[in-house]
Amino acid sequence: MRFSTDLHALARAHSVCELLGAFQEAMVRHGFRWVSFALLTGHRALMRPSCADPLNTFPQEWVSHYRWRGYDQIDPIRREAQVRIAPFTWESLSKRGTLTRVQQRLLDEACEAGIRNGIGVPLHGPGGSTSVICLASATEGPRPTAMQLARVHSLSTQLYARYWTLQQSATLARTPATLSAKELQVLQGLATGLSQAEVAERLHVSTHGVDFHVRKILSKLEAKNITAAVYFATGRGLIDPG
Repeated sequence: MRFSTDLHALARAHSVCELLGAFQEAMVRHGFRWVSFALLTGHRALMRPSCADPLNTFPQEWVSHYRWRGYDQIDPIRREAQVRIAPFTWESLSKRGTLTRVQQRLLDEACEAGIRNGIGVPLHGPGGSTSVICLASATEGPRPTAMQLARVHSLSTQLYARYWTLQQSATLARTPATLSAKELQVLQGLATGLSQAEVAERLHVSTHGVDFHVRKILSKLEAKNITAAVYFATGRGLIDPG
């Protein structure tokens, strides 16, 4: 009964904040204190770059250590999620014996930090988009059962489907930004991999001029960086992703 209630709560969520809160509460009831939801690839239709992490309740000290070590570049859980469909335990990755020394150190350090019984749940969406749910307990406890994995998978799939629906609605509701012809040219050049200096040379303007246009672009698109601006602009059909 509780499982069905959790599924319905996710399906009825009216905002991303409500959705993530309901999912976190459901995972705690399943014995997982730590929860993260990360976008492994860009979700262009949702204007979300791959660096986005909609939810991460892992200990802040661990998150800082993880980023400082650059573990996101070699994380075996993220890599496994790219090629798997079903949930998998972190322990199974160690037992397989294919991890590098640094990858195994990552899992060992997580355990030392009190992050135990880890699970990875791959999520695959339209256009080749991929995300992963990472779950872990604060105590050793019993290993996750097959039934527990199945239920977590169902709840995670419901989360992802509802997240797409809510984000698409929010994206469509936004007023399209108006970029000038020169701003579109600058953004198009950056989207194809050119540096600001190369864009300046191609458009016969100074690098300071390109920097000025970039700042205007970020402001108009309400983007934190040029990567996010490119995703927004291509999703809106303002530029060609090349």
